[in-house]
Amino acid sequence: MVSNCATWRLIDSGVTDPAYTMAVDEALLLKKVQSKSDPSVPEATLHLYSRDPPAVSLGYFQKVGDEIRVDMCEELGVQVLRRGSGGGAIYTDRDQVIYGLVISGDTLGTIRDSFKVISRGVIETLNLFGLRAELSGLNDITIAGKKISGCAQTRKNNVILQHGTFLIDLDRTRITEILTPSTVKFQDKNIDDVNGRITSLTSLLGYVPTHDQVKRNIVLGFEKAFRVKIEKGSLLQDEIGLVEDLLGRKYNNNEWNFRR
Repeated sequence: MVSNCATWRLIDSGVTDPAYTMAVDEALLLKKVQSKSDPSVPEATLHLYSRDPPAVSLGYFQKVGDEIRVDMCEELGVQVLRRGSGGGAIYTDRDQVIYGLVISGDTLGTIRDSFKVISRGVIETLNLFGLRAELSGLNDITIAGKKISGCAQTRKNNVILQHGTFLIDLDRTRITEILTPSTVKFQDKNIDDVNGRITSLTSLLGYVPTHDQVKRNIVLGFEKAFRVKIEKGSLLQDEIGLVEDLLGRKYNNNEWNFRR
């Protein structure tokens, strides 16, 4: 477990370009891998952001045509991006707050163990809203049987990048228009069934929480779960350089995003 007196860095990117958010997440991972023992690199970094314009985030191994309606994405102005982690396709927009956590996996155990440990931060966040959440399966957080947050993870040299969503609200119509769940994952289920298994903070709370409220509770929730202090910081110069490289080479490049 992370040291009780550890200080983590908070990077708050606000509401911003989807490709940029992916590049920042990976840049944080790469810098941590390169400088794992460098005291100038924080023990862990929590990156918070929302996306505008909206985007579909594809898992690394997914085939574009199996998961989304590309024509509808073009018509509706929805970006198509491929992340470096596995998992399913998700629709993201400004009505979600997304977290990316970069942390050494040395003390977090197996992949399953690390999902459990990191999910405590998500559960504590939801507890601060008065909601009782639990980990379901490997990587879903549910409330009364409905999914409120999902996450995906990638590792490089035993440094973990885990990212997940907090749904402030849910545009069910937009999801229906652009996502085509694979017949393997959702066999015998249609898109309405999938939507029926997802809920949002607005639905559960009866009001629309602000981005600042959600982000404040995320910080407090992760501080409580890991017994750390999280302080707002900024990207290192090396990380900024990595972001620029990743945008050009990957996330703003259709050869990467449409590679499968």
